[in-house]
Amino acid sequence: MTPGAGSGTPVVVVCFTGNSGLTDYSVSMCRELTPAHDVLLMTADSIEPFYRDLGVPVETAFRRSRHYLQDLLRFLRRVPRLNACSVVFQGPLKLSFLDALAVRYLRRRGVVVAVVVHDVVPHAGGRLATASLHFYYRSFPKLIVHSEDAESRLREVGVDGAVLVVPHGRYDIFDVDHLTRAEARAALGIDPAHRVALFFGNLEERKGLEFFVEAARESTDPALLFLAAGQDFVSAQSPQLRAVVRGDEVLPRLRVDLGRVPHRDVQKYFRAADVVVLPYLEGSTSGVLKLAIAFEVPVLATDVGDIRTELPPEGRLLTGTLSARSLLEGIADMQHQTTPQILDDRLAWRTIVPQMATFLLAE
Repeated sequence: MTPGAGSGTPVVVVCFTGNSGLTDYSVSMCRELTPAHDVLLMTADSIEPFYRDLGVPVETAFRRSRHYLQDLLRFLRRVPRLNACSVVFQGPLKLSFLDALAVRYLRRRGVVVAVVVHDVVPHAGGRLATASLHFYYRSFPKLIVHSEDAESRLREVGVDGAVLVVPHGRYDIFDVDHLTRAEARAALGIDPAHRVALFFGNLEERKGLEFFVEAARESTDPALLFLAAGQDFVSAQSPQLRAVVRGDEVLPRLRVDLGRVPHRDVQKYFRAADVVVLPYLEGSTSGVLKLAIAFEVPVLATDVGDIRTELPPEGRLLTGTLSARSLLEGIADMQHQTTPQILDDRLAWRTIVPQMATFLLAE
């Protein structure tokens, strides 16, 4: 019998957040594992009903961040009792150093652990946070990464565990209603005649939001709408951008929809878009790219993380110095995009997850 296939030895996927891109990844991975393996997703009690409706067994193990230490201790008592064939962490839980000690404790208890590396370096926190994260990754005997560059960077900081390199799967779980562009634009109140450049996800400086905003400011095309949708992380980083995203400064060609986009509404933004813009300054991987691929929307992006290796042929990499002008030129060049997008089977979960399972369950 295959481990985890009705044997009472589940594959346990651990995700500290219940409503983030990591949750999207965890659920997508679990859905593909379930036909052949017993699977359990351990996540936060904030998990949204959308995920529960996808047929993945869920156990809520975490609450708000202020309960982190209490929940971590409870988690450490619970996991050894599951008799799991593999416990797969989606990055760190909350505090990388303490999480590393927790992982090492589980290994001493005989628990088989692995980690999916979403970020080789933390987005904030400086040298201490980076050192803690790398200590965390060195705690695992098996690691899954999404690019050869990520593997190389991990080796440079002393990670000596076995590494599997697989693409980050595309997020097709959001195409719930198979909307047409007209239906999506009607739902969002967008003029059918407009061309829409979409910046989606957390609104942050590291994602190049300032260049997207400046492109909207400099645009002279009345038919071009710059649409940003996501949670506001930038207001605390930039007073100038705060004024724009909070509506104190109005730009006629920019629309900002603040807040985490409900899962059923994600499809509306991507079906409404003509191009997805990813002017990222840093990062290891991009879930938004995988959403764009799933919805077959052309992508204009900087050469960051795994974007170069996973960008479809009809996408475009921004070369040279990133600026508002380079974004406007890139968007204009893609205006008459005629090459049909062909979904790359490498990015299908049905291709990726069996490789993961073989790697995770190997002795």
